[in-house]
Amino acid sequence: MENNNTGAAPSSAPEQPPINSNKIAASETVKAEPVQKKKHTGLIVGIIVAVLLLIAGGVFAAFAIVKNQPENIAAESFNNLVNAKQVAISGTFSLTPKGDYVDSMTPVNVKLESKAANANQSATTTISVNYGDSQKTIELEVGEIFLNNGVFYLKASGIKKIYDEFLHDMLEEYLYSGTPSQIAAIESRIENIIKKVDDQWFEFSIEDILASELISTYLGQTEKDTISKAYDCSMRIYKNLPQYTQEISDLYSENKFLVLEPAQNSFYKVSFDADNLANYLNAIPETKIIADYTNCNNFQITEETYSKVSSSDLSRAMEELPNIYTKFDGFLNHHLTEVKVEKEDEYYSVTSDINIAYPTNLTITAPSGARPIMDLVQDVIQEITNLYQSLYE
Repeated sequence: MENNNTGAAPSSAPEQPPINSNKIAASETVKAEPVQKKKHTGLIVGIIVAVLLLIAGGVFAAFAIVKNQPENIAAESFNNLVNAKQVAISGTFSLTPKGDYVDSMTPVNVKLESKAANANQSATTTISVNYGDSQKTIELEVGEIFLNNGVFYLKASGIKKIYDEFLHDMLEEYLYSGTPSQIAAIESRIENIIKKVDDQWFEFSIEDILASELISTYLGQTEKDTISKAYDCSMRIYKNLPQYTQEISDLYSENKFLVLEPAQNSFYKVSFDADNLANYLNAIPETKIIADYTNCNNFQITEETYSKVSSSDLSRAMEELPNIYTKFDGFLNHHLTEVKVEKEDEYYSVTSDINIAYPTNLTITAPSGARPIMDLVQDVIQEITNLYQSLYE
């Protein structure tokens, strides 16, 4: 075979035979290299970490199990709802007659949109009712805004349509004995009032109402001062609700009256512990919010002014309650997100579905162009006066 390593000189030294360890002199000492012991520090640390993780995982699992017990879910969600700074609610309610009562009862459907933020609240409620043989639908939408300065706003939409399709014929039937000119005069005044009311925002201010000339003709200064003081006390409490909610939460934690039982589709069926609910309700008059309100109004709650409820009375009332189901979100911090209500009997069926959210960017402001309610009252009085003059003068 050809040697490819041409640059290396061939070795001329003879090959040495292997050493026979048996021929080593007894006097010679062979020094053995010390065996290096393997360090198990990494393994020990790994075991410790694994044990700690197992312990932590076990503690977390146990904590999660406790937190997710129905009793604790109910308590935490109740407290979160009471203490929520912003809440948005939407839902529906339906009442449907059944059997022989279809002809004597009318279906009713209600749709609700509501929100609350920084002690301001707004809501829109739409009420639909089917009536008559043709089951026509009349619909009324009511808007509400309540601000923490104590001013309330109200708007009703759909009044003219209800009048045109429903009330107009009823009015003409009621006025059948009147002359055509009398009926026309009454209808004209009613339509004028409806135009001023329908889909218009009106402002309710207790100060403006009490200061109006109309109210002054019926109420003396003492009565007005009493009403004004009671209203001021209510608003003082309302503006400071956050300082009272924790006491309400703690009171529930001491008297957990909500009982949850797992149901289908992640819902819980709700029932009530009558004893705890009675204790809770009977303790409300002793809370700070009630004490502050009564002190502000210079009166005290006594056994004569407040009758305690008994668990037996509550138990009897609960027998008539519909089925209530709730749903919650969160794993370690629970919030109530949905409430369903169902009831069936021989007369009607009732269903309701309420959804609850907890946003962080809600703003609620006064509607633009709102009229003082006393202006409307004066307009209505003027229309009635004009009608009386046209009929009898």
